[in-house]
Amino acid sequence: MATTAVSSTPTTNIMTSMGAGSGVDTKALAQSLAAAEVAPRQNIVNDKITKAQNGIAGYNSIRYVLDGLKTAFAALKDQSGFYSISSQNSQPAAIKATGTSAVDAGNHSVTVTRLATAQKSLSTGASSKTSAMNSGQAFDLTLTHDDGSTDIINIAAGKDNLTGIAAAINLAKTGVTAQVINYAGTYKLMFTGTTGAGNGFSLSTSPANVFSLSSPALQTADNGLVNVDGMSLTPSTNTLTDLIPGATLEFLAPTTGPANISFSRDTSVVKTKLQALVTAYNEANTMLNTVSDPKSSVPNYGASLTNNAMVNTVRSQIRNVLFNPDPKVKSGDMSSFMDLGFSLDRAGVLSFAPDTAGGGSKIDNLLNSRLDDVVTFLTQNKNGIQTFSPINNGGAGEAYKILDKMMLPTGDLSVRSANLNTRIADYNKDLVKLQDRMSKLLTNYTKQFSIMDAIVGQGKTTREGLTNTFDGMMAAYTNK
Repeated sequence: MATTAVSSTPTTNIMTSMGAGSGVDTKALAQSLAAAEVAPRQNIVNDKITKAQNGIAGYNSIRYVLDGLKTAFAALKDQSGFYSISSQNSQPAAIKATGTSAVDAGNHSVTVTRLATAQKSLSTGASSKTSAMNSGQAFDLTLTHDDGSTDIINIAAGKDNLTGIAAAINLAKTGVTAQVINYAGTYKLMFTGTTGAGNGFSLSTSPANVFSLSSPALQTADNGLVNVDGMSLTPSTNTLTDLIPGATLEFLAPTTGPANISFSRDTSVVKTKLQALVTAYNEANTMLNTVSDPKSSVPNYGASLTNNAMVNTVRSQIRNVLFNPDPKVKSGDMSSFMDLGFSLDRAGVLSFAPDTAGGGSKIDNLLNSRLDDVVTFLTQNKNGIQTFSPINNGGAGEAYKILDKMMLPTGDLSVRSANLNTRIADYNKDLVKLQDRMSKLLTNYTKQFSIMDAIVGQGKTTREGLTNTFDGMMAAYTNK
């Protein structure tokens, strides 16, 4: 908050500008004396405000990097996020193979000899989509299925055209659908049933012969013929789920001999998430060093929290989260992130440690050979556990809870930042008081100097008058 000087009275300005009185600039003198008394106190308060503002920037910087660390733990706390499945398929045009997190790694042989088919039949035609088939009158359409069941569909008056009939059939959801097609210049309905033997159908109308199906059918309903790992099957659909546990096979066309399909777990996604945790931790550690280093030259938040106990508390908490063994999240011989192959050097920089026994990095070897143990340690095989839940959520899940608690509005970081905002408000009140004091001092000094200037001016006038009188007497005596 900048200070402003109070303007002097018009009389003082006139006296100064005319050179009257003592000839001293009493306005400038009054301002200098008032500022000399108040400015040091203002500087002290302004320094306190700057320090508090930098402190808030420091706390906010810590919150920012802790949020990044929390995000990294969030990506590791759910079991479902670990089992990324990759597949290899020698005939993708014939088979679409997808695996869930439950699929086991392995190779499979799949032969598709025949796809499951659905009956397809064309109706008699009309000159247009909207030509009346029953002179605009309502009629009933009956679908008779191979199992003997029937569906009666009422076609309303005025809807007895191909468009209206197709809409009524599709709305009935009988397992048979209809589409209007242009067949060699004539509009017809294409009827399609459900795949699998025994799912054929026939059609009749009441009154009779409003329209009918062409015979024979374009395609009959039949089961497929496939072989999966030596198992011969005749599925009624072209999709098989869990014949290979955790996998879905969608048959698109007959294969050319056996197709080879393999599933494997892709650990690169997990490694990427763990690398993100390393990066987030190192960013947090760097920020804590920056805000607490008295020699830091980073604007605003650099050196903003030197000798601040909160910095050491945060640093200790995030290190404990990673490196203190926790029996309740133990999985095999893993009870801390150090057991996963994380390493901390003397500068506090986190990295992946080499595997002295197996070569390469320890984390790579663990992901390739003991992925289930890693997942259990990180998640305790849980998904979607909330921060307020007492359920054990593994090393990553429990770390996420700790960081979330640290960043609550009631947490120490938020409370300390709020306290500094309160101090700044109080400091600004102090500046207002100092500004008021300076205005009063300026008024008093201006008044005092105006009086003094007038007295000095009167003395100066008397002196000049006497001097002129004596000069005149001397001139009379000396005739000069």
